Amino acid sequence: MSKYLDEWAASIEERSDGRIDIETYHSGQLGSMPKHYDMVRKGAVDIGLILDGATSDRFPLAMLIDIPFLVDNAVQGNMLVNKPELRTYLDAEHRGVKVLFMTTNPPAQIYTKGHPINTPDDLKGLRMRFPTEAAKLWLEEMGATAVGIPSTEMAEALQKNVIDGLMIDHGSAGIAFKLGGMITDAVELNAYISNFALIMNPDSYEKIPEDLRVLFDAMPDGFGKDLGSRWDATTKVGKQMLVDGGANVVTPTGEARKAFEDAAERVRDKLIAEREEAGLPAAEVYELMQRLAKEVRTEANAE
Repeated sequence: MSKYLDEWAASIEERSDGRIDIETYHSGQLGSMPKHYDMVRKGAVDIGLILDGATSDRFPLAMLIDIPFLVDNAVQGNMLVNKPELRTYLDAEHRGVKVLFMTTNPPAQIYTKGHPINTPDDLKGLRMRFPTEAAKLWLEEMGATAVGIPSTEMAEALQKNVIDGLMIDHGSAGIAFKLGGMITDAVELNAYISNFALIMNPDSYEKIPEDLRVLFDAMPDGFGKDLGSRWDATTKVGKQMLVDGGANVVTPTGEARKAFEDAAERVRDKLIAEREEAGLPAAEVYELMQRLAKEVRTEANAE
């Protein structure tokens, strides 16, 4: 993702003939990701990348994207979250900022250190790091103890046995956070995606010359599939790095997989019910997500 953002920033500079220069900062140099939303909203930075699920109280409808088993890969996820009819709901939750685009990572897997996992029962009592609220609820539904720590501290937490495992995608586990050699077991479920949004301060947007605002108003045709393909390309490489480090990868089927899916369905029902009780159209939005997920699955497989 960092590379893509650098390329996007460079393309803005090129397409504006040098009139717009975007300086990028990575790896939390300006603050941790949960702080990015307020940093952009208050104008401390012009543009920022946020993870909706990390601040789920602010984005209760967008967080429904995190419910497991909605899509199969990042191509489908990126096509889904940028569908105009869904963006109408999602953008409205991002109050005080302008959403430039949305993106999802590849589906997450379950990783453990010294604890082979074949069914949800094997997770009982394990301390598992979670990235989003939906993942937390899913882990707890399966009997694990959900532990919240920054992603930058995952490797150290595994080494010091602060956690027994975590949930993340293959590319992030193997490439970004270099967990090969620490993880002994991986459960390949292609479970859930997480929604990221690139957001911009409205005042910063207004300062851009009118003839150049179009560069921030729409992404190129095929953007979702292109970015999703980049995300998905990391999956095979990251997985191999974990295997080379000694990880044993299992793919549950039949009743074993159904047990993971049943736990996810209970979390889905809980999340939707809570939001409906709060007066939010959660059932309507999730039904839309499911319908669009089927559409993008067909579109992606046809190309």
